[in-house]
Amino acid sequence: REYLNKTYKKNDIPNLLTANYNEIDDLAYSSAYILELHNEFLGVIVLSFKKGNFPRYKNHEYMKCICNKVAMETKNTKLSQEILMETKKRKYTENELKNYLNVSVDLVATTGKDGYFKKISPNWTKVLGWTEEELLSMKVEEIIHPEDKKNFKSKKKHEDINGRITYNIIRFRHKNGNYIHLEWNSIYNMDDEQYITTSRDITEKIKIEKENKSLEQAIEMETIKNEFFSNISHEFRTPLNIIFGTMQVMESNIEKNNIDKDNLKKY
Repeated sequence: REYLNKTYKKNDIPNLLTANYNEIDDLAYSSAYILELHNEFLGVIVLSFKKGNFPRYKNHEYMKCICNKVAMETKNTKLSQEILMETKKRKYTENELKNYLNVSVDLVATTGKDGYFKKISPNWTKVLGWTEEELLSMKVEEIIHPEDKKNFKSKKKHEDINGRITYNIIRFRHKNGNYIHLEWNSIYNMDDEQYITTSRDITEKIKIEKENKSLEQAIEMETIKNEFFSNISHEFRTPLNIIFGTMQVMESNIEKNNIDKDNLKKY
């Protein structure tokens, strides 16, 4: 970094002897300006001046402003590409999940008023990892997440009305200890004193929704930051240009010995 944002004469350029440039004899000055945004290094802009040319007065501040704008545009382009790729990936994942849900058979079961499974479809063992014998030997509540048990029991009390369909999302414990989100639909059959339920694994869907929400929040924060820095750059540009212009006029008058008290007061 010690060599950046500076202008060097040809003989003072670091490591020049190790470089292999064309027309190096015509080189007079060289400057390197860093492209950086939010402490992220994006690149370097290098200016070379041929003999007979030299850096303008206050060239550094002008180039820093340009580099800041280029860095913001570069960052915005990178962010847009990341968003595009993430959107494609999300659409692919959503389509993949949709196809999976379309071809999969729902988890179907009947449970008695005593809380035990009576019959289950084969997909219960595929989704939760328990064998059919293990599931039929335990109460449904035994593999429900502790935080969902109260809600499940309260729903159950209201379900004891013939023909009433209820809907809920309940976390069931997999045999490996993880929890699976099941979209749970149930109807009570008073004649058989049993609940008929259909469930669908929506764990991956919930995971995608959380990831998408986090991505949207990150994009929103990045947009706010970019707008903030863009506004600052815009607001500073006009007064700074006026100041720099005035200083250059004064400098020119001083060099020409064309300055007096009234002239100085005016500037």
